[in-house]
Amino acid sequence: TAFNIYRQRHSLMTSEEMRGLRERYGLGQRPFSLLLGWGEITLHRYESGSLQDTAHDAQLKMAEDPANMRILLQANGHKLSSRQRTRLEASLRALDEVRQVAFLVREEPNVYGSAAQSDLAADLARLRSLSGIKWARYPADVLPAWVADMDLPTAPPVIDAVRGLVDRADFGYNFHAQAALPGALAQWTAERHGWRPDTKRMRVLTDVLQAVDLALWLGTKPGDGVVLFTPVYPPFISGVTTTGRRIIDCPLTPDGWRIDPERLEAVIDSTTTAILMCNPHNPTGRVFDAEELAAIADVAERHNLLVISDEIWADVVYPGAKHIPFASLSAATEARTVTVFAASKAFNLAGLRCAVAHIGVEALEAQVKELPAHLLGGVSSPGAVATLTAWTEGAPWQGETVAFLEQQRDHVIARFAAELPEARLSTPEATYLAWVDLRAFDLGDDPAAWLLEHAKVALGSGPDFGEHGKGFARLNFATTRPVLDEVIDRVVGALG
Repeated sequence: TAFNIYRQRHSLMTSEEMRGLRERYGLGQRPFSLLLGWGEITLHRYESGSLQDTAHDAQLKMAEDPANMRILLQANGHKLSSRQRTRLEASLRALDEVRQVAFLVREEPNVYGSAAQSDLAADLARLRSLSGIKWARYPADVLPAWVADMDLPTAPPVIDAVRGLVDRADFGYNFHAQAALPGALAQWTAERHGWRPDTKRMRVLTDVLQAVDLALWLGTKPGDGVVLFTPVYPPFISGVTTTGRRIIDCPLTPDGWRIDPERLEAVIDSTTTAILMCNPHNPTGRVFDAEELAAIADVAERHNLLVISDEIWADVVYPGAKHIPFASLSAATEARTVTVFAASKAFNLAGLRCAVAHIGVEALEAQVKELPAHLLGGVSSPGAVATLTAWTEGAPWQGETVAFLEQQRDHVIARFAAELPEARLSTPEATYLAWVDLRAFDLGDDPAAWLLEHAKVALGSGPDFGEHGKGFARLNFATTRPVLDEVIDRVVGALG
C-alpha cells in the first residue's frame, strides 16, 4: 500500500527504493512482486474507470483496509470489463497472501487474528485453493481442524530460499544444504534447548516417521514390547503393530496427562525392549518435565531399553514450560536414545519431507551404516534448503508465530470455558493442538465423527489415538482467528 501511494505521486521507484521497501516490510521477492502488480492493476482500474477524479481518496481508503477495495469493486464492478474485473479480483487475493507473509515481521501482537487484517471469506478462499490433505480431504462445506498442518504461511526467508532454487532452475545433484543440516541443528538445539548433539551421530532422513520406523526395525525384533504413553500419535500405534512388535500401554494420568513412574515400572514385562515417546506430547500438548524424564531414564537404564524420542514439537512450546531433550539428561541416557528432529511443525514444512535423527546408540548406528547406500532414499534439495534456512534464519519469525499461537490457544480455552463448559480441556503447554474431552455429551467413542456430520467440522478422531482417546477429539488451532472462531461457533452450535 505504501508503494501504491508513492507510485501514484511519482510514477516510478528506483531499484534502491524498492529494495528498501522490501526490507522495511520483510517481504520476499514473490509477495513483493504481487504487491507491485496489485498497485499497477488498481491504478489502471481507477485511471480507466469512472472514478478517476476520486482515485487518490480511494487509494488512501485501500491503504487503510483492503476490504474497502472489495466494497468499491462490488459497487462499481459493472463498469469494468470482464478481464479487468478478473485481474482485480486475482490481485486482491494476492494482497491477502502479501499480508499473511508480512504480518509476522510487524511488532503489533495478534495482527493476523484481528478483524482488520483477516476476514473469513478471504481466508477460506486462500485455504481452499491449497492442495494439501487438510483442506482437500473433505467437501467445501466442512471446516478442517484435524491434521497437524498450520494454515499460516511459513517464514519469508524459507520461501525466498526455496523460490531461489526454482528461479535458478537449480534442480541438479545438490548436497550442500543436506551436508550443512547437522551443524545447523546442533547450533539450533544448543541455543534453544541447551544441548549440542554430536553431528557425527546424525543422519538426514526424509521424515520423522522414517526415523522412528528405522529405529524400531533395527533396534527391536518381532514380538518385542514397545512402551507407548497413551493417548498417542496414531502412527506410533501403527508403526509398532505393523512391524510385528507389541504395544505396552502406559496411560498418562487423566488429571494432567503426566507420566506415572510407578505405572511405567509396572507395565514393563520380559518382552519389553523399547520406549517410543513424543515430547512434547501429541495429542495432549504436555511438555514432560525433568522429573518425568528422569523416571523414564531410570526405567530404561534398569531394564536396558532403547528409547526413541520424537521431538518434532520442541520449538512450539509456550511460556511457562521448557523443553528438555531426553538425550541431554546424561551421557548414559544419550547412549541408549535415538532423538528425531524436524522443522516441519514449527515452520509448516511437512510436505517438503526432511528430518534429522541423532543416533546415540552405537550398535544401532553401526547397523544403519551397514544398510545399502540408497535403501533409505534421500532428502530432496527443496526439503534440505527449507529446513536449513529455517534453522539458520527463521528464529525471529518462529518466535512471532509461537506468540500468535499462544493467543490462539488462550482464545480456544476461553471460548470453550464460557460457551461450552461441559467440554473439558487442559491448556496445552506445547503444540497447536487442543485435546478436547467431549464424553459429557454422550456422542459415543468418536465425537469427531458426530461433529463432522452435524457441525460440518473435521476434528482429529479420538479413538485413532488409542483406547484412551475414546470420547475425545483433537482440535488444531493453528489457523486464522476468523476460521478458528467459525470452527468453535459450529461446535458450540451443534452441542450447546
